[in-house]
Amino acid sequence: MTRVLLTQIGKPRLARGSQELDAQYETTTYELDGQRFTTPMMGFGLAELMKPDRMVVLGTTGSAWSSLIGVMLERLDENEQDTALELMAELQEQENEDGVTAKWLERLSSHLTRWHGFLVDCQLTPYLESDPRRDTANYLTVLDSVIEHEDRLLIDVTHGLRYHPMLGLLAAQYFAVVRQTTLEGIFYGAFDRSEAHGGVTPVLRLDGMLEVLRWVQALNSFDKDGDYGVFTELLQEDQVPPAVCGAMQQAAFFERVTNASKAREQLTPLHQYAFDSGEQPLSVLFAPALQQRIAWSRVSGRGNIELRLAKQYLKRRDYLRAAIYAQEGYISKRLDHERDNVDDFERRREILDAAGHPKAFYQLKKLRNALAHGQRNSDHAVGRLLQHEDELHSTLKHVLVALENG
Repeated sequence: MTRVLLTQIGKPRLARGSQELDAQYETTTYELDGQRFTTPMMGFGLAELMKPDRMVVLGTTGSAWSSLIGVMLERLDENEQDTALELMAELQEQENEDGVTAKWLERLSSHLTRWHGFLVDCQLTPYLESDPRRDTANYLTVLDSVIEHEDRLLIDVTHGLRYHPMLGLLAAQYFAVVRQTTLEGIFYGAFDRSEAHGGVTPVLRLDGMLEVLRWVQALNSFDKDGDYGVFTELLQEDQVPPAVCGAMQQAAFFERVTNASKAREQLTPLHQYAFDSGEQPLSVLFAPALQQRIAWSRVSGRGNIELRLAKQYLKRRDYLRAAIYAQEGYISKRLDHERDNVDDFERRREILDAAGHPKAFYQLKKLRNALAHGQRNSDHAVGRLLQHEDELHSTLKHVLVALENG
């Protein structure tokens, strides 16, 4: 797997009294994990420290590309310096006209690669001004051409435009999904904190922001399909005991095979676990949202539990599971009302086949069978429902209300 450092470049602030052509990033001493390095461009300092296989520099048509040459000038011999200064002056003219092109960057990339001794790839990205939706897609498309499957990414968001850190965070999330990349770190040189650190600029790791986004994604995923398994890895990373995490996976399995009682039992460890805000900060943050989503398992009575799950699956538009849980919930409530054994399979079958049920139950039974078999139904009313989602959803909702209140 290739290790790739992504860094952004913007436009350095002009020192008082200086001309625009002289704009360069200020030489700064940075500190990361106890190691210090001094450079005008933090990306190149990170490159020396972390030894990536290649470095991708992202910027706009008006970014200070010439600054990348200024970083190297003192290291070059006299002949190379002449070449570098000539290219630097040409780029500065283009920058001031907001007119740097991909061809200029190909030339710059070639020189930087030779001077640094590893691959440096300068890429032109759009401003997010005329059409942010389209321009964001184009930004990711540029990266898509230089990031390979399973690359390991280091992302530096120190320089660049104000919104570039958000794009860096977005890129990390996007490529983790479409390229299965691994994020090794998001870094930011906090220049405004230098004075508090004795003149040394601390390099902050912003990876924790991505962890929060993973939790948000997990909640969205769960709301869509009801799989507790999406939380397992996140809880493990937060040092939640394996017994609790494993029980959640088992709960997901039992709920999927329509065993609500076993699913409820497997969620008990999570209900009882006390998260530590010092050791498990993200779990503490998201615990209320997680507990809210498993609140059904605190309901008493198998019939009530199954009917509650039917409502949840209906909300997710999982109509088959909604119908299955609704039917089982009605039968369980009947058995409980008759003080019979809700786990007796034969008695459940007898009630299912018996007469004298409410009209809503017979309607549910037909729907459940039609959904399970996936075939055209001889009952024209049921057949119509299977052709119109809104009507099916509304009918199941009314059936559930009727069975709960009956």
